[in-house]
Amino acid sequence: MFEPDVGVVYGLHDPQSEGLFYVGRTVGRLERRIAGHVADARGLGRCCSAPRYLRATGCQPEAIVLERTFESDLGDVEARWIATCRAAGHPLVNVSPGGSEDLATFRKVLREAMNRPEVKARHRAAKRASHAKPEVRERLSVATKIAMARPDVKARHRAAIRAALADPAIRARRRETLARPEVKAKQRAAMKAASARPEVRMHRSAGQLRRWAGGRA
Repeated sequence: MFEPDVGVVYGLHDPQSEGLFYVGRTVGRLERRIAGHVADARGLGRCCSAPRYLRATGCQPEAIVLERTFESDLGDVEARWIATCRAAGHPLVNVSPGGSEDLATFRKVLREAMNRPEVKARHRAAKRASHAKPEVRERLSVATKIAMARPDVKARHRAAIRAALADPAIRARRRETLARPEVKAKQRAAMKAASARPEVRMHRSAGQLRRWAGGRA
């Protein structure tokens, strides 16, 4: 049965002022989200209300989980907590009241930004630069192996491949790609490299013996 993702509405507490100064939401690990705020405050990323406060005060924030809820309800729950905290006298630096309308506006702005050619180019360049790092490739490889070991992920992957190959346009593009000389050269090099591995040679030999035994039976 499908289970919706669960997110967290959190508050950032300033030990010096003994109050909450920011209310936010996340569907990922809370520790990673807080680390992102701290990194942004050091000038390593985007600048929004929480990082500006951290940069101005120099405080080390403490995260408080205010409520856990389904991802679809996060916006409204966040808006309720922002209103509640402000009514209780917490000097929040949130620049918007939160809520589903605020989330929809953010997603619209993000989609419009990502459709701009220069943004797409920067995103692709940053992704290529990141994936060129050995430690990033290693993490991606481990994460992919773990994910692909799950039966549900395997089933979705196979279904997506079958659906893609059923599209005539995709099949045509695939044939064109495989016909390119540089792609053929890469395939030949990969096959030679694989054939040089002892475990691959052993696997192929075992398969040949099974086929030979089946033909002799």
